[in-house]
Amino acid sequence: MAYVSYEIFYEVARQNSFLRAAEVLNLTPSAVSHSIASLEAELGFSLFIRGRAGVSITKEGRQMLEHVCEILRSEELMHEEASQINGLTRGKVTIGTFSSIIVNWLPGMIRDFSAKYPGIEIDVLQGDYDDVQYWIQSGEAEIGFSTPLSGGIFNEIPIFQDRLLCVTPPGFRPENGNYLTIGEIRKQNMILRRKGYNRDLEEFLNKNFGPSYQSHYQCDDDQSIYAMIESGMGISILPELTLKRIAFNVSIWPFEPEEYRRIVMITQKRRTLSPATTALVRHILDWLKEKNADSIK
Repeated sequence: MAYVSYEIFYEVARQNSFLRAAEVLNLTPSAVSHSIASLEAELGFSLFIRGRAGVSITKEGRQMLEHVCEILRSEELMHEEASQINGLTRGKVTIGTFSSIIVNWLPGMIRDFSAKYPGIEIDVLQGDYDDVQYWIQSGEAEIGFSTPLSGGIFNEIPIFQDRLLCVTPPGFRPENGNYLTIGEIRKQNMILRRKGYNRDLEEFLNKNFGPSYQSHYQCDDDQSIYAMIESGMGISILPELTLKRIAFNVSIWPFEPEEYRRIVMITQKRRTLSPATTALVRHILDWLKEKNADSIK
């Protein structure tokens, strides 16, 4: 299988579309389709399921994708190390992360990094915690932002403690006027994100309300939660980073005892970081320190 075929396979898996992959790679859709068909014929099984909405990768395709990512990264690593010998002038790093990091941190981080290393390309994949961990494990991303995991699956660098806050309708007032208590939260209808974004909050709920606790509403995005809260349908508990740029008429209150979402930067444990990835990891840590982010001690 030629190297270009690996690139085509990777891009189709990433875009979930032959057409978009062709546009990214500056190829014709028929060339992309032919390349994938040739790979499937050589391997002896389907890599993608074709549908009207695009394509989705098969279970067998995901297994092959991990190997393809390793091959592509090895090629990139060779060029990056050669670049480092001549001064770090080129490379590519993919970051896997979730929305509040993208909104509050990444624009500044990437802008400052790119000013220092204009030849290093930064790609960003957005998803939930499970998505980020899969991207790091499969090699689709080199750096991820997530919450801590047990079992030592990844290299983890603690970077931030994100306070959990209570979001209520605009006319809501806590019983004591300054903060909510656990007992007061129990009385309210709870509106939460779906599983995958809620690991720290789920731990908080299990600890304070029991493992059988069920929220009244589950949403796929923060905007839906804010809209429901604004209309008086309930309250939510969300990390402070998520609440920096709200355009909805809601109130935000602390609660006691305080709880935090812990954010870590993760990389693959068994992989040597490329020069570009090493430079970006160092930049992220320095950027957070410079911006006075509260690092976890």
